[in-house]
Amino acid sequence: MLKGAGWLAVAALPLVGAWSSLADAGIARAQAEPLEGSWKTEPAREGEPPAVGLFTYMAGGTVISTNNDPLLGPAHGVWVRVGEREYDYVFERSRWDADRNYLGIRRVQARINVAENLDTHSLSGVATDFDVAGNILAMRQTTAQATRIKIETTY
Repeated sequence: MLKGAGWLAVAALPLVGAWSSLADAGIARAQAEPLEGSWKTEPAREGEPPAVGLFTYMAGGTVISTNNDPLLGPAHGVWVRVGEREYDYVFERSRWDADRNYLGIRRVQARINVAENLDTHSLSGVATDFDVAGNILAMRQTTAQATRIKIETTY
């Protein structure tokens, strides 16, 4: 049996471990690229209905994305840092018509600027639609605002 304050030291060990894990996570985030993580975007889409996209930028330069447009498939691509909190990316996704016939690929190339708060970013780029033979059908400017998806304790 522990006497005096010894029991308090033993009881506090799990708390020290939890605090250490939170501190390690904070250090890891500070050392990671500011773009890494998951984001919710709301792109301005000329000639198309509004959409909401979910993007995940992974360490090593891979990006995956989904959105709520039933005529577009998931996106796969790559990203690279080009400046302080500034990144270029490119992704491709399948395009479908309303009857689910394959139409070709949409390729988006853009520059992302992560805000100083590291929780928002803006982007500007070009979306290019290709037919099944790889011919360019349309090119248009694209812009979006994004918000980082993060843990918010609500319980």
